[in-house]
Amino acid sequence: MIIDFMKKMRSELTDRKLKLESEQNRIQGELNRNNKFLQNLKQEEDQSYDVFSPRRKNSIMYSNICELEKKRDILIKELEEIKNELIQINSRLEEVDNLIKDIRKKNKNKITTEHKEMNKSNICSERNIVSMIKKIDLCLQLLRIDPNRCKLELSAVKKSLQEMQKEGINDGSN
Repeated sequence: MIIDFMKKMRSELTDRKLKLESEQNRIQGELNRNNKFLQNLKQEEDQSYDVFSPRRKNSIMYSNICELEKKRDILIKELEEIKNELIQINSRLEEVDNLIKDIRKKNKNKITTEHKEMNKSNICSERNIVSMIKKIDLCLQLLRIDPNRCKLELSAVKKSLQEMQKEGINDGSN
């Protein structure tokens, strides 16, 4: 359940990252075009001076250059904001990935521990059963030779079975 939530969060972060990267590429392309156009206008402004004039600037061209420079500054600012947000998203993605790995590792260790405990319990039960079968075989042999000893062994087997039954009931209720 937690892993599903973390995967959903990772998916949302990845989607956001892809959108930001696409926006970053779009803005970078626009910034490149803006810089080229700005460079061309500045070159054209330099060339448009009349050699014999008092070198007055063309007001329309100057206005266009100022607008392009403002636009360039805005694009650079937007680009920086996107880069910062991408850094944050990458950091959060890394955190989510580490959390998912930790949760999976803990779940794996928990399952492994439970499996080992079950195996130990099963081995103990199997040993107890083998021991009881041997005692019953002994009782069958002692029945004719020493009936009292046979009764003692059978009561020990009965006691062991009752203990196993209690343990089984207690394990089932937990």
